Amino acid sequence: MKEALKKYWGYDDFRPLQEEIIKDILQGKESLSLMPTGGGKSICYQLPAVLSEGGVLVVSPLEALIQDQVYGLNKRGIPSRGITSAFSDQENTEALEGFVSGRIKIIYIAPERLGQRIFLERLSTAKVSFVAVDEAHCICEWGYDFRPAYLNISKLREVLPGVCMVAFTATATPNVTPDICEKLGFRKPFNIRTSSFVRENIRYMIRETENAFLTMVGCLSSCSGSAIVYTRSRGEARKLSGLLLAEGISSEYYHAGRSAVDKASVQTDWLESRVRVMVATTAFGMGIDKPDVRYVFHWGIPETVESYFQEAGRAGRDGQAAYALLFLTRESVDKLFYPTENPPYDAKDLQRFYGQLFASWRLQGTQSAFYFHLDSFCQKHGYTLRQAAGMFRFMELQGGLRTTYEHAGTFRFLASEPRIRAWVSYRKEGFGLLDVLQRGFPQAFHQNQDLSEKNLADRLEVRVEDVIRQLKGLDRRKIIAYTPATSCAKITITHTEPSPYVVQTLIRSLSRSRDRDRKRRDDMYQFLRSSECRQVWLLRYFGQTCDPCGQCDVCIKTKKVPQNELIEKLQHVLRMKKNIYEVSAAMLPYDVHRVKEALRQSIKERRVKRENGAYINLDAHMK
Repeated sequence: MKEALKKYWGYDDFRPLQEEIIKDILQGKESLSLMPTGGGKSICYQLPAVLSEGGVLVVSPLEALIQDQVYGLNKRGIPSRGITSAFSDQENTEALEGFVSGRIKIIYIAPERLGQRIFLERLSTAKVSFVAVDEAHCICEWGYDFRPAYLNISKLREVLPGVCMVAFTATATPNVTPDICEKLGFRKPFNIRTSSFVRENIRYMIRETENAFLTMVGCLSSCSGSAIVYTRSRGEARKLSGLLLAEGISSEYYHAGRSAVDKASVQTDWLESRVRVMVATTAFGMGIDKPDVRYVFHWGIPETVESYFQEAGRAGRDGQAAYALLFLTRESVDKLFYPTENPPYDAKDLQRFYGQLFASWRLQGTQSAFYFHLDSFCQKHGYTLRQAAGMFRFMELQGGLRTTYEHAGTFRFLASEPRIRAWVSYRKEGFGLLDVLQRGFPQAFHQNQDLSEKNLADRLEVRVEDVIRQLKGLDRRKIIAYTPATSCAKITITHTEPSPYVVQTLIRSLSRSRDRDRKRRDDMYQFLRSSECRQVWLLRYFGQTCDPCGQCDVCIKTKKVPQNELIEKLQHVLRMKKNIYEVSAAMLPYDVHRVKEALRQSIKERRVKRENGAYINLDAHMK
């Protein structure tokens, strides 16, 4: 095992628990492994894949994570592919065939793929050594980030009888762990492997401030290394990134609404340290392994303890000192814990929405998939966009419908294959696009094919507008017949008749979902207001114990640091002139009120001088 570890990953030895998990897999024992963010869980299934005779199927929740893992594996010489919506049907078919034939060693899929009968039928012919389930907490309804599609994983027991299954998570609480094992149908005896969640190098800090931005700038000015800033909205991410740039701090922003090309580009720039700070929504970070992250800032309060712990854990993967700093303002507390608005929809709205959705479907015929214009639907039935989008998303999560958000255009070839080859070889207008079309859509010579103008633009690295212009140009020349994408979403309803049972199931699920949300908010509130060591509190939440860390904001506040020691530290910090926010950042994790008191005393004793809003050690100034 260590030879493979050295050959493919360059490590001499395993991290805690990795070797035990790998031995379980190689011996065919099923297991659930609880490992902290940054604990090296991916090696636990990637390394035994190299040592196994057959292929390995990995179920993973995020396309961005799949693409990042596949890229890393191929770079190490381990043939891998992902089957995702980022690729054409033809490309995904080729990936599956490569796995079935044995050319592909590891294949990643999203759980939704397991709802496709044709995929399962073909998968059943593959030689699979074991199945790895990443982010396994998603299978539990009471778990963080429940994904109903994860329940499809149980189908693999029938499709791949006798194949070993292993699962991994970084955020399972004690009440979630047994539910994961039950839902996955683990064969007894199975193992539950738990690695310590203690991260001794991370200082968990909560800072109450009304000027979080200047405090953050002060922190970034006081140290080197990279940083991540988590925000609660896309607009906030874009705005904060711009403000950091204005302060001379290299920054980019990342959220799910940016194009695939943009996201890949800014992520690479950050990973390769061309950009120092990534300002992002929760869409960023899963599976990202950057060692020198010195700060993870939370600009707003995370909705759950699990998401906070997972995001904070992206700091300090190199083992050096790092900070997880959450800014607490009166506005952020009120917004999360004392919302002034009622929920955007209730059970009656959901029942009405369900009936109206079926009525819209019937108007368009009897196909399970139909086009749906959200704006028109809202105007017709009196919903706000927020209400309708929320109910849409909820039904999707519960498995009641599937939505294609990349609104599909259609095309088919009118010209013969020889004429198309000639067009490409003579490099006529649109030849690059036409080459992609003929390679990716061979069936388009016989029937209409859906296409995503956005996906084509990403592959060609041009604007969507340029792709549409070229498609229309090829249409005018009778090379293809092209119907542009509508502004409608393409909806697939997963059952063919409206059902009172489905309605009641959705209503019960809504009630349970609201209960879960309230419980998670309460847990987060308790964490923020606790007077106990942050790390002790967090580990107990996940069913573990540890000694007080001695370095979080609570521990420092309760630790009676002598005033003269604090003043000496302050003198050292103020060898160069700093404003109050830079002072506060450099004196982390000391209590900000005691720092200000030490600063006042130093000024009174004429050891520190205040000049134009900044402070400097007078002894250093005199020199």
